[in-house]
Amino acid sequence: MSRLLALSLALLLPACFPSPDDGGGGGGGGGGGGPTTAFVNGDFEQGPGVGWVEEPAGLIVPASSLGGVAVSGTMVGWIGYAQDDRHVARLSQTVIVPAAPVSLDYFIYLYSDEICDPPYWDQLSLYANGAVILQNARLCRTDSEGWNQATHDVSHLAGQTVTFTWEILSNPGDPLASLAAFDDVRFSH
Repeated sequence: MSRLLALSLALLLPACFPSPDDGGGGGGGGGGGGPTTAFVNGDFEQGPGVGWVEEPAGLIVPASSLGGVAVSGTMVGWIGYAQDDRHVARLSQTVIVPAAPVSLDYFIYLYSDEICDPPYWDQLSLYANGAVILQNARLCRTDSEGWNQATHDVSHLAGQTVTFTWEILSNPGDPLASLAAFDDVRFSH
C-alpha cells in the first residue's frame, strides 16, 4: 500500500480502534487447491494473496496502517473508500460450509463519515453465492461503534460450496467515506 493511501486512511479512521473485550479466535489454516471447511487465512495474519480474493488488490493490511489495532494478531481485511476514487470494494472466499448447526462469525469495525442525508450514503452487504445475508443500505456516522462480533446462522448452506463476499458500495457522487475492517472470520457450531 502506498504511503499516501496509508496516510489518507489513517486520517479517515479514528486515531485507534480498540480491541474487543471478549477476545477472538483464530481463522482458517493454510490450504491447497480447492475449497476447505475453514476460512483460509481467516485471521488475515498470512497477509495478502492467501485465501482471499481482494477487489481491488491491497485489502489485507496491518491494522496500524488504518490507524488501529486488530482483534488478534496485527493484520485485518478491509473494504471501502480510498483515495483511488473507487466506489465498490469486495473481499471474498469460497469454502465448503461445515455440517449444521453452523454459524459464520467474524469481528467487524465500521467507520463512516456519512451523515445520511439523501441521496448520498454507502451500503455494506454480505452475500453467499450472490444471495443477501446482510445488507445495511445506509451506513452513517452512527454506525461507527468500534469492533463488534457478527454472527450469521448459515446452517441452511451446510455441505455446500459457497462464496462469501463482503462488499461496500459508494455513490459515485459522494465524497464522504465509509469502510469496514474485518478480523477472525470463522465457522462455529
